[in-house]
Parts: sequence; structure tokens; C-alpha cells
Amino acid sequence: MITNEMRRHFDKRTNRHIELVQKYIRKINKRWDIAGHDSSKFEAPEKIPYTYLTWRYKCNRENTPYEVPEEMKDAIHDATYHHVKNNRHHPECWDENIKSNPINKDNRDTPSGVIVDATKMPVTAIIEMCADWCAMSEELGGHPAKWAKDNIGVRWNFDKHQIEYINHLIEVMWSNDEL
Repeated sequence: MITNEMRRHFDKRTNRHIELVQKYIRKINKRWDIAGHDSSKFEAPEKIPYTYLTWRYKCNRENTPYEVPEEMKDAIHDATYHHVKNNRHHPECWDENIKSNPINKDNRDTPSGVIVDATKMPVTAIIEMCADWCAMSEELGGHPAKWAKDNIGVRWNFDKHQIEYINHLIEVMWSNDEL
């Protein structure tokens, strides 16, 4: 059962993530507004599963025991697939050959063995994807360049020019310089 505390945490964390994505996008274009980023997480079929998922991540970071209810595990996996297939900033959205969930069901933060063809991903989606990676890195204390290195060619295939652009974007977005 979702508690009010879980709902509040989901809303606060997801809205903060969207603010961070906007911060990184604005390093590329100060006028670009991506207010719709991750808006699908606030609607069915994503909201309830992502509330549980967000709570699990919070508890893991705090070393607080929490187990997602068994009946929610498939819903989280399905919501993740819905999210990546319906949001332009995810490479999975651009691979028409992906007909089932390429996300690792046991640990969505590790590759599943399926490599998504992201070569049709347009520049605007790549910019938002890189801003998303920077936001997640800021939230979790990682580095977006490490995430890119660990996942490009393992989780997603991009062409040579896309990879160069991704690396450039990360360098610009992650820098402390304001443009």
C-alpha cells in the first residue's frame, strides 16, 4: 500500500529531477523548456509503480529495509518499459525492433544483454537524454561520462558522430561554466 509519505517523496523527487534536467538543458539553450520531461511518470500506467520504485531507491540509499510488494515487481518492469518506449529522451523509443522490455528485470540499473539501436535518435532527444544523465548523476553522486562509458555499446548502440556529440554535451553540461 502506498503511504502519503511515499507519495510526497515520489512527487518531490520526480519534480526535483525535472528541475535538474531543465538546469542542464539550459546550459545548451537558455530558452528551451522541457517541462514535459518525465510527465508520464505522473500518470497511469507509470505513477503507482514508479512511486514504489522511487521509495525503494530512497530506502536503499538510507540503508532502510524495504521490499517492494511482490505484486508490484511486474508492474514496475511494465511501467519502465512504457516509460522508455514513450519518452523521446530514451534510446528505446527510437528502436522500432524493440517489441519487449529490454530493461533488466532483476536490476534495472545494469544491462540486460539486449542492445538497443539508438542510431535514429535525433539531436534534440540526445540533448535531453544527456541532461537526464547529468541530472541522475547529480542526484546519485555519479558522473555522466562514466554512465555513458559503461552503457554505450553495451546497452545502446549509437553511431560514431552521436557518441562524439554525447561526449561533448556531457562535457559542456557537466562543467561549472555558465554559458
